[in-house]
Parts: sequence; C-alpha cells; structure tokens
Amino acid sequence: MQDALDDYIQIYRIRCLFRAVLVKAAKDAFLIKRKNLKTIKYQKEALSFFENEADLKTICQMAGVEYTDIVEPIHKKMKKNEKYEKIILCVLGKY
Repeated sequence: MQDALDDYIQIYRIRCLFRAVLVKAAKDAFLIKRKNLKTIKYQKEALSFFENEADLKTICQMAGVEYTDIVEPIHKKMKKNEKYEKIILCVLGKY
C-alpha cells in the first residue's frame, strides 16, 4: 500500500513540475511587456518551444494536459493575453 501511495505522490509531483513548465513558457511567450534584450530572448525561446511539436507533446503528456488544447489558442487570432489565459485554463483543467 505504501509503495502505491509513494508512486502516486511521485507522479503528482512530476505532473506539477511539467505544468509549471507550461505556465512559465506561456507567461514568457505571451505576457512579457518590457522589451529589453533579456526579455526578448525569453519570449523568442518560449515561442519556439510552442512551435516544437515533439517537445511540446512530451511536456503535455508529462503534465497530463491535452496537446491539442494547448496548441489551439496559439494558432488562433486573438490577443496575447487571451492566448495566455486559454493555456492556463487548459493547464489547470478548467477549459
């Protein structure tokens, strides 16, 4: 029984870690307001992360989130903060 509980806790921690990765990437890609070299670099890296299908699918699988739900707002015509909100809602399971 203890092994099953430990396994569940470990899976939960991994899922939380990869959900945090998705949240951070969405924040860097769509919420950066200040434009200096460092933030522009973070924004470009985050946007390229969302364009890398293989890595994004793996991260979504580890986070327990549907890949298509994350990619859908990225390709839609909407404001950047709306894209961020949709991705966050998907990560939290409220969309």
